[in-house]
Amino acid sequence: MKKSMTMLVVFVLCILAVFADTPKKKLNKGGYYHDDNSYSFDKELTPENSVLVYFSTAGAGADFVYSQMNPNKEPLIFPLKNKGSSMIFPLVEPGSFLKAVRGSFSTAGVQYIFCDSLNSAYRLDIQVPSKPGLYFAGVIAPFADYSSFETLKLTFGNIKTQEDYDDLMRRMELKALKDALSKFKKTDWEPVITARIEELSK
Repeated sequence: MKKSMTMLVVFVLCILAVFADTPKKKLNKGGYYHDDNSYSFDKELTPENSVLVYFSTAGAGADFVYSQMNPNKEPLIFPLKNKGSSMIFPLVEPGSFLKAVRGSFSTAGVQYIFCDSLNSAYRLDIQVPSKPGLYFAGVIAPFADYSSFETLKLTFGNIKTQEDYDDLMRRMELKALKDALSKFKKTDWEPVITARIEELSK
């Protein structure tokens, strides 16, 4: 009996030792890992030294895989799934180039899947500005090119003027910022996001 108890104690101690040596989940340089839409922040990445990239999917359900392709920056992979109609990137270094390599849209009960070549340009690719801070990458949607008034008015008859287009972009960015704010509460980004929301709400 005594021998059995000793063996049990040794077994328990071994298990505890294994868990004690197990490394914690390492955060990527983007400030947080993407795990079932949960986020943990690296406090060293701030509005002064990184960029928060976000965009809208115009209401379409979507998921993407992006890769950081600037050879002067750390290579990273970003799997993204939209929250509402917004995509919020992990924090990235200024000057990063985010290449869309795979993704899908779901709308009207139909799913559309794409796989992009690393050697060709695509309108979902994002050149991150060299200036730290917020960056709204616009609207990415399956059936319309939102990159300018001229391209969008070919799809939507109610977009008749540049003012219509600007107002649509303002509302899309505002929605994306509110989604981003829920992830960045109680961080250095909260006042930056809040200030931009107030600016767009005027």
